[in-house]
Amino acid sequence: MKKVIYSMLAVAMMAFTVASCDDVPAPYEIPNNESDTTGGGGDEGNQDVIYFQQDFTENQSDWVIVNKEKPDEIEDIWVQDSRYGMKATAFMDNVNYKSDSWIISPAFSLKDAPEVVLVFEQAGNYFDDIKKDVSVLISETYNGNGQIDESQWTALTLDKWHAGNSWTFMTSHGNINNWANKENLRIAFRYTSTEKKAGTWEIKNMKIIQGTFNGGDDSGDDGLQGKGTLENPLNVQEALTYITTKLGTNTSADLYVKGKISSVQEIETVNYGNASYSISDNGESQNSLGVYRGFYLKNSKFTKDDQIKVGDEVIVFGKLVNYKGNTPQFTQGNYIYSLNGKTEDENSGGTGGGTTGTTFTKTVDDDKYLVTFTNPETTAGNSVTIDLTTLGTTGVVQHQAENPSFTLDGVGFAFNKGEGSTTPKYWYTTSGTLYNEFRMYAKNKLAITLPNENVHAIVLHCSSTYNGTKYTGNDTMTGALSEKTFTIVNEFEKASSGTQVRFSKVTITYAQ
Repeated sequence: MKKVIYSMLAVAMMAFTVASCDDVPAPYEIPNNESDTTGGGGDEGNQDVIYFQQDFTENQSDWVIVNKEKPDEIEDIWVQDSRYGMKATAFMDNVNYKSDSWIISPAFSLKDAPEVVLVFEQAGNYFDDIKKDVSVLISETYNGNGQIDESQWTALTLDKWHAGNSWTFMTSHGNINNWANKENLRIAFRYTSTEKKAGTWEIKNMKIIQGTFNGGDDSGDDGLQGKGTLENPLNVQEALTYITTKLGTNTSADLYVKGKISSVQEIETVNYGNASYSISDNGESQNSLGVYRGFYLKNSKFTKDDQIKVGDEVIVFGKLVNYKGNTPQFTQGNYIYSLNGKTEDENSGGTGGGTTGTTFTKTVDDDKYLVTFTNPETTAGNSVTIDLTTLGTTGVVQHQAENPSFTLDGVGFAFNKGEGSTTPKYWYTTSGTLYNEFRMYAKNKLAITLPNENVHAIVLHCSSTYNGTKYTGNDTMTGALSEKTFTIVNEFEKASSGTQVRFSKVTITYAQ
């Protein structure tokens, strides 16, 4: 559970030695502590002095969850995850619930600790204002009886708050120096939500170490400053700065970036229909951002090698990453939202040459296992959720039925193999490992026949992980509406392999 971090002091000392003229302080300072050695020689003495820690990716340990307010519809607001640590949310089945839930540490002592700082990693998404909905607190009078008296707790000042709009983790530092040399202390992470908004908060790698808190702007600025949306896309330089200073080894949420094509490496039109190119703010090669294997307008395939050229102005939608730590780029699965101000290819009937009908924007919520296809040019209206799990219990569809086809609640569903090598199936078991889900493999298709074509979004409620895999489909999975039929294709570069999409419910949101 407990890890000793060796590198932070070495990095801090290196930064001080090489760049001592930099006036920007670190969030905290680790003082020299020549007596803090464990023997064995080498750099063993340059460790963080750790007074208390918890790696939430390993377990919850002795931390206790206390719910001041929890809806009956949700079994657990806080859950432990081996990758994301402790996760809190009061969002379930497309419903926001009001809640107030705390996770509280066991008592610990900071006796004889001269200066201390709290360090932890956090990520948050779907918050309007994360600082209003979550908080980090400390108490020296709470007795562990499970009764929350807020007067016993003090909210901590953090140097940085997460922006609350992505799954990218960031490190925050909390000022607890007023509690140095005290005992019977407890830390709490508090999550709240309303019936209008219930975000998801993730915390991991919490520790209290010797050091001095150096403040910060406490602004919740993760480097995006509200940009990266369709209404306010990042420019290329902003994207590069965000990638190199904020992402680390992580992948961003889906973002919009605007720039000019500075070079084209490849446009493949025979098998995969994607293109690799670079964009910059001025169309020149310097300070460029790579776009790796992206699709054309409306997330459709490239069909001609002259559909883009150097100098074209584009808005690209997708995820950003610093590949191998030295190549800032969009990951595979991105596409061009607009090309020279146009969102449709006027020379191909508005389809971009790849898919007939209106192609929807796909986003994936890895935390809630939701795959959403949205038409950004429409406004959400009424929604209906169709529970496909009833098909097995009523015997309408049998276990391992191939290419299932049925109508439920007035909506038709027709699965087919498409160009894949494996046939889509319905899995329904009542013993052993229990399944109740539809499975689509590489290049499988699903045609959903709707009562009308006025659709804003289609959401697939996917199954949770199995053996560490999230079955939310391939990055290149597409969705398109043609008249009253919405077609989903689990597109992949090959006829097999890739990631399945497994789902048990479908939510249809009609446009206003």
